Amino acid sequence: MSLTANIVAYLNTNSSLTLDTNLFIGQIESDIPNKAAWVQEVLGSTENESGIEQRIVDIFVQDITFLLAETLAMEIYTLLAHKKGFSGAELSSENILYCEPVGMPGIVSRDGKGRYVLLITFVVRKR
Repeated sequence: MSLTANIVAYLNTNSSLTLDTNLFIGQIESDIPNKAAWVQEVLGSTENESGIEQRIVDIFVQDITFLLAETLAMEIYTLLAHKKGFSGAELSSENILYCEPVGMPGIVSRDGKGRYVLLITFVVRKR
C-alpha cells in the first residue's frame, strides 16, 4: 500500500471517519457528505544525508460550519501531530519515524455548497 492509503487506513481505524463513506484518498467528487476528509500526498520527496525520506501529506476536511470542520480537523491533527512512529498494522510497515505538522489546521475555502474546507499539512519522515 502507498503511504497515503496507509494513513487513510490508520484514520479509518482510529477516528470517527469511515473509509469510502466520509474518508477518501486523493481528489474527491462533489457528491460527498457534509462531514468528510480526504488525504493527498504532495508529489516529490527529499532524502537527507542520513537516508531519512521526507514526504508531504495534505489532509483536507470539510463540514457545514466552521466549528464542525475545525473539530474534525483537530481530531485528525491530534491523532497524527508529533507522532513518533506508528504501532498500528496500517503504518508500522511504512517505517515512519515522525509525523510533523506544518502549522495548525487552516481554512482554505468554502466549496460550492457553502461547506468550510480546512487543510492540515504534515511532513512525514521515514526510512
